[in-house]
Amino acid sequence: MGVITNIIQKKENSENYQIYIDNQFAIVCNIEIIKRMKLKVGKAFTLEEIVELKHQDDVKKGYNKALDYLTRKARTSVEIENHLKDRDFCVEVIKEVLEKLKYYQFIDDKKYIEAYIKDQCFYNLKGRKRIQQELIDKQLDKELVLEKIGGISSTEEYENALKIAKKAFIQNIKKPLNQNKEKIANKLYSKGYSWEIIHDVMNNLEGSSELMEMVDEMEENYLANAIKEGKSYYEKYSKKADNEYILKSKVTAALYKKGFDNSLIQKAINEILQK
Repeated sequence: MGVITNIIQKKENSENYQIYIDNQFAIVCNIEIIKRMKLKVGKAFTLEEIVELKHQDDVKKGYNKALDYLTRKARTSVEIENHLKDRDFCVEVIKEVLEKLKYYQFIDDKKYIEAYIKDQCFYNLKGRKRIQQELIDKQLDKELVLEKIGGISSTEEYENALKIAKKAFIQNIKKPLNQNKEKIANKLYSKGYSWEIIHDVMNNLEGSSELMEMVDEMEENYLANAIKEGKSYYEKYSKKADNEYILKSKVTAALYKKGFDNSLIQKAINEILQK
């Protein structure tokens, strides 16, 4: 049993007070804890009550830390838990803080998943596979993630992929057609779209009269670039071999890897060999 002999307000934080028991410093408490437990000079305390007082103060501190962490952006319960662990709060305190945050709806993993899917799907245009993996990496409940991911329709996903593809196609119109298509396919895959959707999107691009007209208008540029690069390869390989068939095969392979289509490659090679 001990008796509170002094309560002193801290200068650096007016909401915190130093509690002295039997003229010895015992604990720092928040004003909310002091009011709730009706602490005052002369009040007697058992050891168990002092331990509970410390626990309640730690919960208050942990709760405030969690709220500060939440002001930056929405968080999952696991993120809050790890944040408090890194600040040396014990398991019991963290559990109580999480329950309090959930009660007041400051954290809700279900709503977090729904909001995350909306942001990543409709604003960042990511595919369901990428979004799903990102949510699972956040240690969210897998069954809940799969349930909410299922809400993304195939039509929505296809339209998003097509939007990305058309923009990328136009931005890279100066690149050889096959190279452009390969880059688009790789980009869509990295964004989390399935090969089935990618295949459908590429067919749509190739069937677009508007985009293919743009490709036709670039034909002369493609040929000029193919000739320029083909000459460079021809000069490089001719130093080691003078057989025309071998040279032609090597140059053809090199240009094909660069993304030029076969008809363009043949025109470029014919031009190079004529000169």
